[in-house]
Amino acid sequence: MKTIKRLFGLNKESRKSQGFKNSDPIGLSESTHLPPEELFIDNSSPKESREVKKVHSQLINDYLNKDYYQIGIQEGFSMHSNEAAQSRKQLIKSNFRNLINEIIEENREAIFNLSNSLIEVSDLSTELKDKLENKIEFLKAEIDDLDLQKQLSIEDEGLVMSAIHSYHQGFLSGIKSYLEMDKIINNNY
Repeated sequence: MKTIKRLFGLNKESRKSQGFKNSDPIGLSESTHLPPEELFIDNSSPKESREVKKVHSQLINDYLNKDYYQIGIQEGFSMHSNEAAQSRKQLIKSNFRNLINEIIEENREAIFNLSNSLIEVSDLSTELKDKLENKIEFLKAEIDDLDLQKQLSIEDEGLVMSAIHSYHQGFLSGIKSYLEMDKIINNNY
């Protein structure tokens, strides 16, 4: 009860310090004293869905934009075997699919929470209800896009193939460097 009185500014100390007088016998001044606007209204801009999309796309971009060419050169020079290259390519695709699965799971949790919020506010505000429904549809569309990328990665297609091709080119360059070095060493003996 004290917390509610403090929120609404109904305790005696705050009325005295704010200059309220006890001259109102029926307590109208208490009922006309309004709580702070921030308590009930969110004036922040609706950037959350764009920020979530940016975070997810940034995670994917960070993964795909690693220097796979340089990794390929190093592994081609040191391992120079097709099995090592194939193993690394499978690992790149597997890690990509795991990243996609994590983002999909985050989106599903967000959809669950938004659906619960939608149930709670559906009778209160049609505008808020529509916004929540739009957010849910946005997340579902993102899940569909991510599922498509996951399926394409299995079929050696999609976004992940830029990383695979970069690694492969680096691996071939590493093997070429190894063979040139080996040729120079063997010619000198």
